[in-house]
Amino acid sequence: MANGASRIFRIMQKSGTDTISEVVYLTVKSIKPLVLNLENRLDISEQFIVLNDEIDKSKIKTGDKLIASTFNGGQCYFIQQAQNKNIKKSTGLEKRMADLENKNSNLEKRIATLEKLIQ
Repeated sequence: MANGASRIFRIMQKSGTDTISEVVYLTVKSIKPLVLNLENRLDISEQFIVLNDEIDKSKIKTGDKLIASTFNGGQCYFIQQAQNKNIKKSTGLEKRMADLENKNSNLEKRIATLEKLIQ
């Protein structure tokens, strides 16, 4: 399956445009099926939505706020990011950093214990 960026690129090629129409804020109205709402006036169904590859769809909740770019006169909404930072997929690097921070914290505790024993 194509990632979000390649899908957007194909849509832009088909529409003959290379510009973003506008940036909008959307609210998650439902999860299954995914429906987003634009300013309490327009519901956008999943077929018009492309999620950024960094957004973890399983973490999206009803009521979450999303930032999107519109293409092709509003026929496609590319979800760039979410105001809820917990929606982002964790990457291997983020996990490694968390592991290192945890190990560093444990090491500091051990050093503190050793310092107490030496005194």
